Amino acid sequence: MSEQDYQVLLVTDNDQDARFLEYALRKDSRATFVPLRAQDMDEAMKLLATRPIDAVVLDSALPDTNCVETCLKIHSSDATMPIIATQETAEEDQAKDILTAGAQDVLLKQDCAGGNLSRAIRYAVKRAQAVRDLSASESLLQSVLQNVNEGVIVAGRNEKLLLVNPAARELLGIGSAAGLPTDIFGMYEPDTVTRIRDRERPMARAIRGEVLNDLEIFHRNPNAPNGRFLSVSGRPLKDAAGNITGGIVSFRDVTGRKRVEDELAHLSLHDGLTGIPNRAFFLETLRKSVARARRAESRVAVLLLVLDRFKQINDRLGHEFGDALLVDVARRLTDGLRAGDFVARLGGDEFVILFENFGHDEHAAGLADKITDVLAPVFRLEGQEVSVSASIGISTFPECGDDSGSLMKTADVAMYRAKESGRNTYHFYSRSVHAEMSRRSQLEADLREAMRHDHFDLEYQPIADLRNGRITAVEALLRWNHPDHGQVRPLEFIPILEATGLMNRVGEWVLASACAQVKEWQRTLNRPDLGIAVNLSYQQLLHRRIVDQVHRILTNAGLEASMLTLEINEATVLENPRMVREQLHLLSGEGVKISLDDFGTGYSSLQAIRQLPLSSIKVDRSLVMSLPTDPEDVAVVDAVLRFAEDLGLDVIAEGVEAQAQLDFLAERGCSLGQGYLISPPLPVAAVDGFVSTNWRAA
Repeated sequence: MSEQDYQVLLVTDNDQDARFLEYALRKDSRATFVPLRAQDMDEAMKLLATRPIDAVVLDSALPDTNCVETCLKIHSSDATMPIIATQETAEEDQAKDILTAGAQDVLLKQDCAGGNLSRAIRYAVKRAQAVRDLSASESLLQSVLQNVNEGVIVAGRNEKLLLVNPAARELLGIGSAAGLPTDIFGMYEPDTVTRIRDRERPMARAIRGEVLNDLEIFHRNPNAPNGRFLSVSGRPLKDAAGNITGGIVSFRDVTGRKRVEDELAHLSLHDGLTGIPNRAFFLETLRKSVARARRAESRVAVLLLVLDRFKQINDRLGHEFGDALLVDVARRLTDGLRAGDFVARLGGDEFVILFENFGHDEHAAGLADKITDVLAPVFRLEGQEVSVSASIGISTFPECGDDSGSLMKTADVAMYRAKESGRNTYHFYSRSVHAEMSRRSQLEADLREAMRHDHFDLEYQPIADLRNGRITAVEALLRWNHPDHGQVRPLEFIPILEATGLMNRVGEWVLASACAQVKEWQRTLNRPDLGIAVNLSYQQLLHRRIVDQVHRILTNAGLEASMLTLEINEATVLENPRMVREQLHLLSGEGVKISLDDFGTGYSSLQAIRQLPLSSIKVDRSLVMSLPTDPEDVAVVDAVLRFAEDLGLDVIAEGVEAQAQLDFLAERGCSLGQGYLISPPLPVAAVDGFVSTNWRAA
C-alpha cells in the first residue's frame, strides 16, 4: 500500500519524454503517482487552475517559453507549488536560474529513472507542505491577535504593577495582582537561554523611555514548564506634559511559529532521508572551518566517500531497501566516528566527513581506516544481508585548496582515483593527481573543439565467418586525430566523453556515419548482406530518444534494420538491468540486432542475460589470447559456446591474433571471429578491397 497518492503535472511537448517520465514514476512503490500531461504552458496553466495538482515536472526546453519564466508564472498563481525541472544536459548556470525562480529541484532527464524523480517529488511536496503549515500557523496567530487580547502589563514609574490582564496571567502563569513580584519578567535570551539582566528587562527599558518592537524572549512558568517564546513590545507611559510615568508592555506567544521556523530550518539543512546534515549545511560548515584554520594556521581535511557498487544493490534489492541501507550507513558513520567529526550526505550514495585540528596525513588516513572498519560488518536489513565498502578521496587544507570549492573538487578527484584503484580503499589528492586532472581537463576542452571541427574519424575492423572466410560485417571504431598530439587512444578519450555527457552527440555521429558508409559499400561492392556493428554506451542506451534516433538514422541511410548490430558491454547490463532490458527490447522491436560485448568479464547472471533480446555474444579478447593453452580459459570459452548454442546465438571471438587460436575456435564451433590475424582496423579507403574478397587464414 502506498503512503500517498500524488497528482503530478508533466509539462513537456515530447511524447517519448512523457512516456519515460510516466514509466519512472510508476516504478516507485512508496507512493502512487497519477500523471497528467500538458504539452505547452497555456495548457499547463489551465490544468493548474482546474485540477488538484501536487507537483509539476517541467521540461526546461519547452518551445513556447523558457523555464525561468514558466516557474515565475506558476508561482504567481500558487507560490507554494512544488516544481521539479528536467534538463537534457548539465547546464549549471541555467539550473541556478531555475532554482532561483522557485523550482525545488533540477534533474538531468537521464537521471529521472531509478527512483530519483519520484524521490524528488516526494521531498518537494513535503517541503511545500511545511511552508503551507507555517503560513497557516502565521494566519492563525494573526487571527488570535485580532480577536483575542494580547497579554498586557502596565507598571508605574517605580515598576509597581498597575494592571495585569487575563491573557497576561495565562501566558505568564500568575494568579491575582496582589503580591505579584515586580520582576514577573524573570526571562531569558531565546538563543543562549541566559537570564536577562535587570536593566535589560522589557519593563525597565520601557520606563527608561525606550520603544520596543517584537523583542523575542524565552519564559518558563508552571503552566509552561518547557518554556514559551514570547514576542514583546513596549513603550513608555507619559502624562500630558510628556513626562514618563511608567511603562506598558504587551506580548504574545510565538512558540508555534518559532518551532515551525526551526523545523523548516532543520529541513533546509538536513537530508530528508537520513536526517544528517545535507550538502548546503556541510559546505557552509566547511567554509567556516577553513576560515578558522586560516586564522589559526591549522589544517582541515575533507574525506569524500562513495559506496562501492551501491547501484547494483539498489537495482537488485529495490530502492526501498537502498534507502534503508543509506539510513543505516549514515547511522554507523555518525555513531562510529568522533563527536567532532562532521558527517553529511551530499546526495545519492555520497557522504562526506569534515576532519579538523589534526597534525599529519597519517591522522586523516587513520580516520579513513576507521570509516572502512565502521562499514565492514555485514548490514542486515529486511531479512537480507549485504556487505558495503567505500572508496574514499581525501583532500587537505591548505595543501589541496584554499577554499571549500577547491577542497571538494580535489577530494572528488582523489575519490575517483580510489575507485580506479580497486575500490574499498582511500586515496590522497596529490600533485600527480593534479597533473592528471589538468590533462583530463585539457582533453575535455580539446574534445569539445574536436566536435566543432570534425577531428573525429572512423576505422572499420572486419568480422569474418570462420567456416568459409567470408567477411560478414565490419565494426565501426571511433578515432580522434588530435591536431597537436596525433592519434589519442580511445581508452583515454572515450571515458571523458561519457563522463562529460558528450557521448550522446558523438555516438549519434558515429551511428549515422557508420550506417551511411555500410550502405555505400553494400551498393558499390554488391554486398547487400554486409552488416555494420556499432558500440552503444550506457549513456546512449538510456537516452530518452535513442529508439527514435536509431530509426531516423536507418531511414536516412536507407539501411535495413537487420544489417545494424548494436553492441553493449556486460558492465552496461550490470548498471541498471531493468531499464537496460526495456530499452533493448524497444530497439530489438525495430529490427536491430543486439550483441553482448566483452562477455565473460562481468558478473551478470546467465538468467539475466537470457532475458535480453540478443542475437550474438562476443567472447572477450582476454579469454581468447590464452587459447588453447590455458585450461581455465578453455573451459570458460567452451561454456560460452554451449550457452550460446542453447539460446541460438552467434558467437564472435574478439582478439584473434594467432592461427592456434583460430583453429581452436573453429574446431569448437565458434562461427565468427575478429582480430589482427584476420585484419586490423582499416581506414575507409582500405575496406573495399578487403571486403570484396574472402579472407583466408595463412
